[in-house]
Amino acid sequence: MNERLSLFKLLADRNRYRCVVLLMRSKTGGSVRTIAEALNMSHSSTSHLLAVLHDAGIVMYKKSGREVSYSLAKTPQAKRVIKLVQAS
Repeated sequence: MNERLSLFKLLADRNRYRCVVLLMRSKTGGSVRTIAEALNMSHSSTSHLLAVLHDAGIVMYKKSGREVSYSLAKTPQAKRVIKLVQAS
């Protein structure tokens, strides 16, 4: 029950919800810059948003030189969030 409540709280933020939807639609994920542009947010706000989602086990990142690419994680938490988003 607490985990479900935590996931609902996580998705209650409009920008986090929009980010999850964006990453669900993307096959390759995206950099902070491309995600920030798509969500019409600042780079620092997007970085913070992605850090919160990463800490919750929803997104993962891959570094390649200076570029960091984010995508949905393959964790149980991420799968539950995807189901919640698909049901909405």
